[in-house]
Amino acid sequence: MPQIFVFTAGNPKARQHLVDSIQNPVDDGVVFGNFDESDHEELWRIKDEAGGFYAWGAVWGIRNVPTWEQMERDDFVLCVYDGIYHYVARLLAKYDNPECAEAIWGTNDDGRTWRYMYFLTKPIRSTSPSTSTRTISTAGTRASPGSRMRGSKR
Repeated sequence: MPQIFVFTAGNPKARQHLVDSIQNPVDDGVVFGNFDESDHEELWRIKDEAGGFYAWGAVWGIRNVPTWEQMERDDFVLCVYDGIYHYVARLLAKYDNPECAEAIWGTNDDGRTWRYMYFLTKPIRSTSPSTSTRTISTAGTRASPGSRMRGSKR
């Protein structure tokens, strides 16, 4: 059964990152230019499936890395801020790639980047309150009350 993962976009920098890689696809050249040639075939598949490169990531953290490690293809990924789920997508692939992350999002105040990246299907806008996952659906699939939810903060 697919899992549900939730990330927050609670500060101005994170909201800009939403514009950079969730509301708009990341430039192909940025992605291909920061991955080894051996990854390009998989990246083309991701791009074709999503209609572009939609991405998010996490900095190293005691909870962030284990959460990222548990993510699998086809898991649901939701974005929440201001008490509302604003986006929902499915996970296509994940990579530990600090070079690509820095090219997309730069670094935080501590000089870290969101290296634990994941590529998503084209995110669907939502206005569902964050009090329940029962109201979130995509592609005819509804998150069940028994689904596992994991979170990470940005």
